[in-house]
Amino acid sequence: MISPATPKRDLTLSAGIVDLLFELAGETPDREVCGFLMGDIETGIPQSAVPVPNIAKDPLQEYEMDPAVVREIWIRRRTEIVGTYHSHPHGVALTSGRDRMLIRATRLSMAIISPSTNEIRIYGMWDADTIRELSKYRLA
Repeated sequence: MISPATPKRDLTLSAGIVDLLFELAGETPDREVCGFLMGDIETGIPQSAVPVPNIAKDPLQEYEMDPAVVREIWIRRRTEIVGTYHSHPHGVALTSGRDRMLIRATRLSMAIISPSTNEIRIYGMWDADTIRELSKYRLA
C-alpha cells in the first residue's frame, strides 16, 4: 500500500499534462493504461506522468499496476507522487468501486482518462470519508 504524505486534494493539470495523458491512453486504445502523476506534493501540480505496465487479466476492463514497478517508483520517487491515472478506453471517466477503494487506501487523487468522451476527471478525498469528483478537463 502506498501512503505518502497527504498531497493537496485536487490535481491541477496543465495543458501539456492533459495532452500527455490522452497520448498515453491512445498508444494502447484497447487496454487501460495506468501510472503515477509526479510533481510537487505541496501544490498538487503534476509535471510528468510515469507509466506503469498494466498486468490485469482483462486489461480492457480493468487495470492492475505491476507491483515490481510500483515498488521501484515508491523507493526512488515517493516524495514526487501527487496522484495516479488510468484510462477507460471505451467508457466514461467515472470511478468504479475498486477505484474508490484505491483512493481511500492511498489517499492519492486519481485522474481517469476517457478517450471516447474526450475528458479527464479527477477524483479524490473530499474529507475523511467522502470521495468526490474534484475537477474535469476536456480535450479541445
